[in-house]
Amino acid sequence: MRIKEERERLGIKQTPFAKRIGISQPALSDLENGISKSSTYLPTIAKELGVSAYWLETGKGPKTPSSNAGWPFSIGHDEYMRIDESARKVFDAQISLLEASIKEAYEQSQMRAKESGNPDAA
Repeated sequence: MRIKEERERLGIKQTPFAKRIGISQPALSDLENGISKSSTYLPTIAKELGVSAYWLETGKGPKTPSSNAGWPFSIGHDEYMRIDESARKVFDAQISLLEASIKEAYEQSQMRAKESGNPDAA
């Protein structure tokens, strides 16, 4: 519901917004109407709407993202430090998985570049 409210507040139609964030209009509609409860696109949607991804998903915390230089997440460092230790462990585990996935993708791209004989790509 918050996605639709913010999108409409900005005067953006559903179809162009869906294209802008890289999902189909029906997928956006499902998110806006609560049919889909979550999406990997929430950070992108939040950024496009100028709101915090955490607020967009939960309705909790500050609506606008905090400006934490050097902190690459839509939840602010101060917010992160306020969550309980078990929640931080889950967050940290997810970040570790993300880092491993990025590293693996990078290594695979380097390997493909070497196999293709393109030294500039490596």
